[in-house]
Amino acid sequence: MKWVYVVLAFFLLLGNVYFPSRAIAIESTEKLVKNIEWTPKSTVIDVNKRVNLFPIENTISKEQLVYQMWVKVPNEDWELVQPYGKLPLIDFAFTKTGENYIQIDIKDLKHPENVQHWVQQFNVVEPIKDMELVEGISWAPFYVEKKVNEPIDFIIKEGKFQLSDLEFQLWGKYGEEDWKVITPYQASLATGYRFPKEGIYSLQVDVRHKKHPNYRQQVWVGQFFVSNIEREANSDYLIRRLLSNYPSPAQNAGQISESLIYELNLAIHMLMWEYHKVPLMDRVDKMRNLPGIVIGSVSNDSIVGLKIGTESREVDLSANKLMSDDQLLSISLKQYPNVKKVLDDVRNLPDDIQFLSVLTYLYSVNYMYSQVPESDLRPRIPLYSLTAHCLNLASEMHDILRLLNYNVRYQSINYFEDAFHAVIEVKVGSQIITLDPTVGLLFQDSLTSLKSSSKATPIVFPQVRDLNFLWSPGYRTNIKSINIEEAYGNW
Repeated sequence: MKWVYVVLAFFLLLGNVYFPSRAIAIESTEKLVKNIEWTPKSTVIDVNKRVNLFPIENTISKEQLVYQMWVKVPNEDWELVQPYGKLPLIDFAFTKTGENYIQIDIKDLKHPENVQHWVQQFNVVEPIKDMELVEGISWAPFYVEKKVNEPIDFIIKEGKFQLSDLEFQLWGKYGEEDWKVITPYQASLATGYRFPKEGIYSLQVDVRHKKHPNYRQQVWVGQFFVSNIEREANSDYLIRRLLSNYPSPAQNAGQISESLIYELNLAIHMLMWEYHKVPLMDRVDKMRNLPGIVIGSVSNDSIVGLKIGTESREVDLSANKLMSDDQLLSISLKQYPNVKKVLDDVRNLPDDIQFLSVLTYLYSVNYMYSQVPESDLRPRIPLYSLTAHCLNLASEMHDILRLLNYNVRYQSINYFEDAFHAVIEVKVGSQIITLDPTVGLLFQDSLTSLKSSSKATPIVFPQVRDLNFLWSPGYRTNIKSINIEEAYGNW
């Protein structure tokens, strides 16, 4: 019989924990309501956030039922907050963090001995505060192309908080799969992280404060192309060349190298020609029309000697190779799967818009991987940063497009409180399009039209699609509140 007493003791204890003594009644054998639901639908609730509770009706008429509500907060007794009465139930807000409970008693007025109890535990927490806990997270060696099981080490740039006060949770995304936690919150990021198989990976780190766990920061680390192919010298050429031309946008110290921009323009067009399977001799003719390029010789219909600005170069169009600064660089879609994704999205648009789409994507990568020139360690600045960063970003892209003979104007604008964006308008024929290299978006409309239209939908480039916390339909709403200042410039 000992086990009988143990079971009875357990249920008595359960009653003391969950059920207020004044509310104990005979439990109805028939459910008076199917369930009690609530919004927001989570058992983790911010302190002082109201919880809306409502019953899911059963076969009994709601006019036949009355409800009372009890609440238990940490270290206090149960409290009756709503005596028996008809619906609606009150919206309740917890005022203490920790384990809180709500009990609702449902009584049948025709059979008052029938009472149904519903109890739910809630973990009440301080609301999340987005804060800059670290200045940035990079990795070494700094290549976006990795081999399977090749180790990388994370480099955390300390900010206002000491690293010893922080915890780090590593998230990963493989291909089109959902984000998954790789390592739980711990005192440091694991060294020697390895990608287990071939494919495209994205990494992100969630940072929180040990003593104030509601202090959080999401840090985008990078996107990596993992294979067992030997890495060619500087194979992530487009990103590295664009990056190496500038210091961090926060510093904006340095001049645009015209030859490098002409070379970048050629490299993007080589990817476009490969994508559209343009015949080799047609590629040579198209090359003649690119600004800053003078063709000197052509052999075997594919080996082209040329001048790019003041620099001598050689291009192998059949192999998609470019000899640049004594390095043979591969300019192939195989090396840049995300560029191929961009072209997939815009393949039916005019060539100029395809080019601007790829450049905007690359520039958004540049903004995410902001770095000090000629350094292998490239900590990124927070994606949404100071106005000056976006002004520099817009100014630099404006100068590049001007050099490539585009009709362009730019402005840095503010939405989402302290989130700034660099927005570029470009005239392509009679059409005006809007680029946002800050987050990698392209609208096929002018900024003025976007302010007045509720139907504008952007082309969202791959890296931004993978980071859904950066892009939301709210962007379209907030863009309507922009004031276009005279400083924006005239055509």
